[in-house]
Amino acid sequence: MRKAPLEIIEEIFNALEKGRPFSINELSHETGIHNVTIRKYIRIIEVVRNEPVMEVIKTRHSIILRITGGKVEGKTGDRAEDRGMKKGNEKSE
Repeated sequence: MRKAPLEIIEEIFNALEKGRPFSINELSHETGIHNVTIRKYIRIIEVVRNEPVMEVIKTRHSIILRITGGKVEGKTGDRAEDRGMKKGNEKSE
C-alpha cells in the first residue's frame, strides 16, 4: 500500500531521531521504505531546508503564504551555490 508523503517524511525523521547515523540502506531497512524512495525524500528535505523561511498564515477562509525574508542558517543567499552548483549550473568541486 502506498504511503502518504507526510507519513514517509515522519518515518524518516522518527528513525533519524534515534540518535545514530544511518546509511540509505539501513534507513530503508529500519523504516520499511524502499531505498529509492528514501533517496528522493532526502533530496526533497535538503532542498526545502535550504529555501527561505516561509510564513503560513491561516485565516478563517484561506491560507496565505509569504516569504519572510529570513534565510535558513548556513545559507549563502545564492540558491545555485547552496545546491552545490556554480553559476551556469556547473557542479562545484
